[in-house]
Amino acid sequence: MALKARPGYGVRAEGRRRMKKHIEIVDLTSGAITNRKADTLTLDVPADLDWQTGGVSIDPERIVRYFAAGAARRLYVGSPRHLSGRVVGEECLVAVEHLERQSAACLRRYSLAVVR
Repeated sequence: MALKARPGYGVRAEGRRRMKKHIEIVDLTSGAITNRKADTLTLDVPADLDWQTGGVSIDPERIVRYFAAGAARRLYVGSPRHLSGRVVGEECLVAVEHLERQSAACLRRYSLAVVR
């Protein structure tokens, strides 16, 4: 039986998986295709996310902030995962930049993308 590779992994001839360094994603806002590191942080897409604003941020305490449909502000405690843990075709929020540095912690912004 042939092994299927998850995004971020390749299959070796012996059947073991090895980590790839980059995974291709498509930014759903701009349509830009980029290669991101396999350990890039991601979040699940909230069901009520306002696709027009699409902006999501997370602070050092893992508090996720975003706008829901109807301009309602939402907060929840998030659990970021590595991009390598996502499957091809999965929509997720991908960390795009550090907004503010505070010692070892930082505020991150996320944008809507699909794993390619």
